[in-house]
Amino acid sequence: MDKGKISAKSLELEDNEIVCPSCNSILTLPEDMINDEIIQCPECYADFINPFVDNPKILICEYCGVAGLLPIGDENALTVECGECGQTINNTYSDRYIPIVCPFCKIQSYVLDEHKQERYLNCTSCGERFKNPLRN
Repeated sequence: MDKGKISAKSLELEDNEIVCPSCNSILTLPEDMINDEIIQCPECYADFINPFVDNPKILICEYCGVAGLLPIGDENALTVECGECGQTINNTYSDRYIPIVCPFCKIQSYVLDEHKQERYLNCTSCGERFKNPLRN
């Protein structure tokens, strides 16, 4: 073996095992947790999205940073209340929000459907004003 080259075997996980993205611990999920949208690592207590679940609707509060599931029945509401801090946050899963990327800060933001024909938009992250890419 050449010096400087490292031989590595691929990591093979069992059916119910996942790797925590924060601390790299291998976690074995019990059967009753396989369908949970958010998993909390018992080692580092980080919350992360369960890779076994298809398309969970997770919202991250812009005030406290806590991730939470979109409440059932609120899928098309414009705003929802954060379960942690109680602040009102935008429900970006609503059909009335259209995703756009700010040309200045490159952060994805959302525009309400009724504002998609406005000539200029203001970025909700950096505050810069730019030409609306959604306008016909």
